[in-house]
Amino acid sequence: MPKQTLRYAMVGAGQGSWIGEAHRKALALDNTARLVAGCFSSSRERSQSFGEALALPDLRVYGSPSELAEKEAALPVEERPHFVVICTPNRHHLEQIELLAAKGFPIVCDKPLCETLAEGKQALAALGGGLLALTHCYAGYPMIKEARSLVRKGRLGTLRKVVVEYPQGWLVPEEGKDDKPAMSASSGVSSMVDVGTHAEHLARYVTGLEAKEVFADVSSFVTGGPRAPDDFNVLIRYEGGQRGVLIASQSSSGEQNCLRLRVYGSAGSLDWMQEDPNILTMRLRDQPVQTLHRGQPYLSPEARSCSRLPPGHPEGYLEAFANIYRSFAAAVQARDTGAEVPEVDFPTAADGIASLAFVEAVSKSSEAGTWVRV
Repeated sequence: MPKQTLRYAMVGAGQGSWIGEAHRKALALDNTARLVAGCFSSSRERSQSFGEALALPDLRVYGSPSELAEKEAALPVEERPHFVVICTPNRHHLEQIELLAAKGFPIVCDKPLCETLAEGKQALAALGGGLLALTHCYAGYPMIKEARSLVRKGRLGTLRKVVVEYPQGWLVPEEGKDDKPAMSASSGVSSMVDVGTHAEHLARYVTGLEAKEVFADVSSFVTGGPRAPDDFNVLIRYEGGQRGVLIASQSSSGEQNCLRLRVYGSAGSLDWMQEDPNILTMRLRDQPVQTLHRGQPYLSPEARSCSRLPPGHPEGYLEAFANIYRSFAAAVQARDTGAEVPEVDFPTAADGIASLAFVEAVSKSSEAGTWVRV
């Protein structure tokens, strides 16, 4: 099937949104899709101003998501967007998924899928089988694809333990300055939703393991007013009897964005760090430590297909983001042309439900002080 540059619209991702800019750059990287419409703010004036900065025609810039959904769906098929990207606060996700799904648009939604598991189930029902991708972009890194391939091939033997950690330090105030603004506590688990869901998804994506029950120790170390918890330490029992440890924190002083995954099996282990994403360390029993590098011919087809530059030229976050979009766009194009949909290799609504179930179990475990089934 020849590759086609698709059209997309955005909800949110306006002035000052760094993640919105990441979406647009990732979509432009492979000419995957071009922006044709948007509602970039709840203020029509700000939305129009930002749309003008992006060189969009005034008629394709809207003051509300409902107006965008209604008018874009009414356009001729050769003009309307192939999909819509949601980059709004979590509390709006359900309503906007329902709006867009009702008009038949495939959707890309920033994680989490929704604020709660109950809302996530409503969103899944609203989709009715329609396409939705969640931007758990770390699953797009080539060396994460390699890690997944090695696990699937059994190179680590029988899986025993998973350790995934995602510490950040941005909530810790600078010395002599007032505290950082509090994150929204509407879900009660803001740091778990913000970074913990990335960690949970990454571990599940690479290993295929499903959490059975959790025991959570939750804290708020940052002082200065009401807080959602900012530090999570979670023990995990998986369905197959394996064990796991998940650490998610935004009050870890000095940390930047240190997402790390370690997978241990009976024959060896894997170790990957997001701040050095172009290498994967493999330690097999009774063998020298192996450092695998992105772009090399010895990697799996899955890993090689996600690289763009020759070995030694670093690739990173935007390329990983672009890989999620490239896979999603292929599925959209196949569906629109009646071709066979390729194997899905992007996070889906079902992944979003799994993450929300995990978050809910963590919250309940913290409150009860006991193991809670996911």
